[in-house]
Amino acid sequence: MRKIYLHKLLDSLRASDTLEIVTNKQISYQRLKGLKEEYFGSFEGQDERLNPQVPYNDFFVQYGGENQKDVQKRVFDTISSFMAKAQPNEKVIAVSHAGACFNFLIAIGVDPQQFLKKRFGNCSILVIDYKNGKFKLEDLINPN
Repeated sequence: MRKIYLHKLLDSLRASDTLEIVTNKQISYQRLKGLKEEYFGSFEGQDERLNPQVPYNDFFVQYGGENQKDVQKRVFDTISSFMAKAQPNEKVIAVSHAGACFNFLIAIGVDPQQFLKKRFGNCSILVIDYKNGKFKLEDLINPN
């Protein structure tokens, strides 16, 4: 691999910190706000044990959070737009949070039950193939 193209997906410092650790601060990156984490309304910043079981569907809407379909569309459209401009066989590393990743996988047609058993732990890796405008989940690696 000669080049790595990195694109920070959130405006969260934690995601930026992770990206900089992975790259040893040697490679610049671009922020794409369309790929930020799902907004959980009044649940934002609260203990995850308060959340319902996934998939959340529209649970958080009643608390001022985002509609899950809107999150899926936002994340999918942003990644699709970026990848349409990428060079063939270009490798892209994207750093994000579980909610954005989960919704992207649903948007590309992955059955949530397929990956819920593995659970997204910290530093989980999704290997996704992109060809001819189509995404395919190749692997979910959970180091935890």
